[in-house]
Amino acid sequence: MKLTTTSTVIRNIFNIHNQLTDSETLTFTPSSLDINLVDDAHVALLTQSIPSTYFKSYQSSDHQITINIPEFLSLIPKKSTPVTITIDNSITIKTPTQTLSIGYSPPTDPPSIPTLSPSNTIPLTTSTLTTFIKKASTITDHIAITTRPDGIHLTALYDSTTVHTHIPSAELPNATIDPSICLYSTDYLSILNHIKKIHSTMTLKFSTNEPLILTSSSPFPSTFLLAPRISHDDSIISDHQSIIDSTLPSTKTTLKSYY
Repeated sequence: MKLTTTSTVIRNIFNIHNQLTDSETLTFTPSSLDINLVDDAHVALLTQSIPSTYFKSYQSSDHQITINIPEFLSLIPKKSTPVTITIDNSITIKTPTQTLSIGYSPPTDPPSIPTLSPSNTIPLTTSTLTTFIKKASTITDHIAITTRPDGIHLTALYDSTTVHTHIPSAELPNATIDPSICLYSTDYLSILNHIKKIHSTMTLKFSTNEPLILTSSSPFPSTFLLAPRISHDDSIISDHQSIIDSTLPSTKTTLKSYY
């Protein structure tokens, strides 16, 4: 396998992976580099299919290897520069100023991908999500995503401090909205700070008590799946709904949490 690109392209891709795990299996085919990894706690899953055309040049046969992500990234310059990566008996990374090599391991079995049928499909800009998550993470370790006839609500709370973002349904003409609510970890969603460097828009998909699915097709297919944060305290759901109802009392909707 041999590809040429820039160090920025490589770092943007693998910094995402490094948020979830230290080790991953790369699947090279003649037409793409495919990623299918799960975090160590089996809470989040990421798949990517990066076409050969995404790189300046790309040549490969069918090939799989497992790499240590932090070790690999340590050899990729932070400053944007041309880079050539060759894989044979080792991984060789060549830049205009140096040539370095590291080893790799045999491939591991990829994680299985669950079959889901989410009732909500909502296109959003990635920056909308990251801006909210950045604010929410300063006060709590989870957020609620709520869909109601009036649109989608992102809420976070701790004691009397709340963060609330509302995107009206009128601004989501291509969305499918079904009343739902679910909690998700801000720690895992912080990965979007890296994803937004590649994907400017994503489609959010979820149903009550089901994993959150974030997908994008541009510039290449990518899917991030995050298991819900299950709470057995109905008051948590009620508190999140109260934030919305106090802001938009005319749109009050009762949602079953199923917790």
